[in-house]
Amino acid sequence: MGFMIGIDGGGTKSIGSIVDSKGMIIATAEEGSMNLHTREVEAVGHTLENLINKLINAAGCDEREVDLVSIGVAGIGRKRDEITFRKIIERINLSIPVLLNTDIKIALVGAHGKEEGIFLLSGTGSIAYGIDSTGSEHRIGGWGHILGDEGSGYDIGRRGLEKIVQGIDKRVDSSNLKKRVFDNLGFTSIDDLINFVYSAKGTKADIARIAPIVEEGAQAGDKICIDLLIEAGNKLVDITEEIIFQMPHNENLVICAGGGVLENITTVYKHFHFGIRKKYPAITIIPPKYSPVLGALIMGCKHLNKMEEINLWKNQWKQVK
Repeated sequence: MGFMIGIDGGGTKSIGSIVDSKGMIIATAEEGSMNLHTREVEAVGHTLENLINKLINAAGCDEREVDLVSIGVAGIGRKRDEITFRKIIERINLSIPVLLNTDIKIALVGAHGKEEGIFLLSGTGSIAYGIDSTGSEHRIGGWGHILGDEGSGYDIGRRGLEKIVQGIDKRVDSSNLKKRVFDNLGFTSIDDLINFVYSAKGTKADIARIAPIVEEGAQAGDKICIDLLIEAGNKLVDITEEIIFQMPHNENLVICAGGGVLENITTVYKHFHFGIRKKYPAITIIPPKYSPVLGALIMGCKHLNKMEEINLWKNQWKQVK
């Protein structure tokens, strides 16, 4: 077995690693987003090509020595988008075989170390995804910031900004949150906030940057901030419950909770954990075992019928940041 590349083509950034025949991570590199819904097709192609070239060059090998590129990509959950991405692969004249999956699937496989279990992701967006013991896939959410993303960083950020403008209208007292947000983002007036939200340059990730500021307020005892984060935790309980209902033999499931919100915003995680454990005491909640990039590599090994290798590799892998 030669080299193999694993790529997490996320909605905000893309991360890839190349491993040798012993599973040693030789190099890791980053590029921009590969999401077809937020970037032009040509830009996505350049991003993919640049990332693969970076990894191959860092490993000191050439394409002929790479057995497989295993990719999980944001925004290809629908067949039409998958076809578009496969055309991108053809256009960059990649001579290496490619295994293509969604980003949430490689995240689940990385989180559990296998293709089974539930993965709840709350980062900039949110989605609950499960693979049951028969291999059937289940999904709740992942509809984007306009139609979904409940309990995500974007959702928390938007709700925080909503409370600020309600405070300006004197409907609530959100002066403490307003001061925190304005100080952190360098705003001097409400016009700055409006430009931040509605500017053509503004992104979902920009709004999601408000979430850690809301957490700071919650830790300082601001009731509005605390309530917003409890609300987010409860929303994540709701979407996770729907996945639990869909999974057969759901009494002793293992749920992995990951993403920037669940890993870094304590108040949200605490209320999510409490809500699930109160309703389903037999269910176990764990942090991710491995990164999505390593999830892509695990799926690559399975595709190449190299499961003995992957069981050895897992012992030496650490989280790829």
